[in-house]
Amino acid sequence: MDKITRLKSEQREDLVAYLDGELEGDQSRAIDQALVNSPVARHEVEMLTRTWEMLDLLPQEKAPETFTQTTMHTISLEEKTEPTVNLDQYLPQIRFFLMALVWLVSVSLASWLGFTIANSWVENPTDQLVEDLPVIQNLELYESLNIEGATGVDLLKELERTGALDE
Repeated sequence: MDKITRLKSEQREDLVAYLDGELEGDQSRAIDQALVNSPVARHEVEMLTRTWEMLDLLPQEKAPETFTQTTMHTISLEEKTEPTVNLDQYLPQIRFFLMALVWLVSVSLASWLGFTIANSWVENPTDQLVEDLPVIQNLELYESLNIEGATGVDLLKELERTGALDE
């Protein structure tokens, strides 16, 4: 039993051009060969031909004589007419945007100013630790000096009096 060959999708797309005699060269020969070898392909062409014949039976409408002139006039008007921008319709949105921008800048500036003022007025508790860091690092050394049995704060006061902390 012979294998039934069907038209390829590319050939099927070219059938209308083939039937109108507009297809040339290898494409036309390939469709001819497929039609000779395949009853399925012949059936597809026959159905397409019948469809075209049925379309010819439908009544054909004729455009009015002024159709071309009206269409060309409409196209020329559309080309000449440039869109106009009416700023009045955008003014509320522009005002809203500007007000929001001013509000955002004001809040940001007030926040930054408040932070800066608060940071300069409020004393940072770690500043004293940074200032006393050399003493804290050498505390064991100072305690090993055994100044008259002084410990803790008394030791630090005695070291300050003798000038040992001035290093």
